[in-house]
Amino acid sequence: MSKSEYPSILLIYTGGTIGMIENEETGALGLPEFGTPFVRQMLIETRPKTFADLLIISGLSHGTDVWLNNAQYYIKEGITTLSEAICSRDDIMIYLIHMGLEPKTAFTIMEAVRKGKGLTPEWEQDMRDHNVPNWYIDSCKKIKYMFPKAHAAAYVTNAFRIAWYKVHIPKAYYAAYFTIRADGFDAECMCAGKERAKNKMKEIEQVPNTYYYDKLYDDNHLGSFTENIQIAQQLGWQDNHVLITDTEVSEVNGWVYLKGFAPKKSKEALMKELKEQKHAELKSIMQTRRNAIQVEFGGDTFDANESAQENMIVLLKAFDLGAPAVQIRSATEVTHTFDKDTCQQLSLVMLQAVQALYAEYWELKNRLAACETVAEVEAITWPEGSK
Repeated sequence: MSKSEYPSILLIYTGGTIGMIENEETGALGLPEFGTPFVRQMLIETRPKTFADLLIISGLSHGTDVWLNNAQYYIKEGITTLSEAICSRDDIMIYLIHMGLEPKTAFTIMEAVRKGKGLTPEWEQDMRDHNVPNWYIDSCKKIKYMFPKAHAAAYVTNAFRIAWYKVHIPKAYYAAYFTIRADGFDAECMCAGKERAKNKMKEIEQVPNTYYYDKLYDDNHLGSFTENIQIAQQLGWQDNHVLITDTEVSEVNGWVYLKGFAPKKSKEALMKELKEQKHAELKSIMQTRRNAIQVEFGGDTFDANESAQENMIVLLKAFDLGAPAVQIRSATEVTHTFDKDTCQQLSLVMLQAVQALYAEYWELKNRLAACETVAEVEAITWPEGSK
């Protein structure tokens, strides 16, 4: 495949005439990752122009709450563009580092967002301090799961290669496609002409989505099941069926039940989860403040984070080895020469500041443990102006 062939292949995704069938706005039907109704609609709305755009669409389509009610809205409203939208987990870390956030913080935020854990108030403030736009912050908070860019690249590369055959050697493409996917087609309907096929498609679209299952257990959860009627017929499950709208997924075990029978988490379990989430939030804020803690001493400002305290321990040991004085650089980039007594005084001030921070954290943990309602848990926050 040469670069000169790229434009003709991209036409299959962007609405050119290549590979298209009646009533279709793209030629993506039958292409891995891009042939589903959901992704074909994304192609229509975004009109990708480059291979990089296809990577973005792949990332958006595989995530949860990444496209719908998120990037789709911001792009439609002109708030951002396809190339600027968050599409894969890697994008978050790279963008935040570009905006000036510390690499470790950018990585931590990426990990939280990709798992659907949202942003802590501290992270939001840090992002705003570095001029990250509000829409980007809001987008991060909506995401439930994000796809890695490496996987998107592998999928799109494979689909692009197959698209080349659909464009340049269509007979070979369709021969392979209908050989591999033969079980998914009704040969009798296909051979009966275009109108019969159209009517069959309308018929399928009008039939509500159905689960066909092998067994319904005593607690009303489905055993193995499929939405594919052909597979159900092969397995002899066609008489055991239920509308998907008449089922629900249990939040306890993830099994599919008839509606009204799915086990739900107890109030105690929900409260435990809520407390664990709040504790994780408090711990994250505490660690962020621990890393940024500073103290005033001798008319200057000094770092008091873990690294600074470890450095102070080394300096105090230097006096035991006979050093008359040591040099310490402040947070304002001023170098001070301190004797042993002054170093010990600064070390004590640093220790007191750290202990005060932990005391505040422990007090919040104790309050959290005593909470009995959701409102009480949600009301626990770090006080404004605290260390």
